[in-house]
Amino acid sequence: MERKKGLFIFGQFIKLFEGSYDLKFFINENHFYTFPITIEKVSNKDPYAPLKQLYFMRGAWEDWGRVEYNSDGDFIFSHYLPERDAKITNQTKWDERMQYPYTARLMKNGKVIGNFDAQTPQMTLIKGSVFTENGRWLRNQNPFYAYPPVNRMINANHSHDYVYTNDMTDGNYSVVTEIFKPSGVIKNKYDFTIKNGKFVPDPRSDRSQHSDPFTLLEQGPNYHYIKKSKM
Repeated sequence: MERKKGLFIFGQFIKLFEGSYDLKFFINENHFYTFPITIEKVSNKDPYAPLKQLYFMRGAWEDWGRVEYNSDGDFIFSHYLPERDAKITNQTKWDERMQYPYTARLMKNGKVIGNFDAQTPQMTLIKGSVFTENGRWLRNQNPFYAYPPVNRMINANHSHDYVYTNDMTDGNYSVVTEIFKPSGVIKNKYDFTIKNGKFVPDPRSDRSQHSDPFTLLEQGPNYHYIKKSKM
């Protein structure tokens, strides 16, 4: 697809149609970042469908997960989920909300150290849930119950059994997810490394490896982005 150029936005809304675009950010006249997006058309072959086609936005957020520590020091994993379906109930319910069973494991050097949802006392992995909305991108996030189980006091008023800051020592990590849709199970994996107590940045986030400032993946002081791969 040809990438669109010379498109300027002067109002709150603009109509985009099928194709590839560059969303460019400026401070005054200074261009400081470029975010590529794609508009994808999905058609419905049903002649009696409320809509014959819908347009959906795609971008880099679907290829990345995010890890961070919350204010309690719990390790948190986030990912964005898409839903792109032209088979809708009616024109006013194109963004219908859906819920799917979901599991996630946190692995260190090939061994499970955390489960997204688990039942005690053995902390057996069970299915939780993730949410999507058709035509929208929802960010799902979750901590991990520590495995083997722990029960520790963070302060006088707070105890928990999640994977905690001090658990994330040097090593090779993966977050392995499973989303159970009616059409089948979607399995993904997100790999990252901690070395010398710090997250090793992806090459897209490493200024020594990625020299283009317009497409550098900024991590910020608290967020670390990790690339998704299918299993």
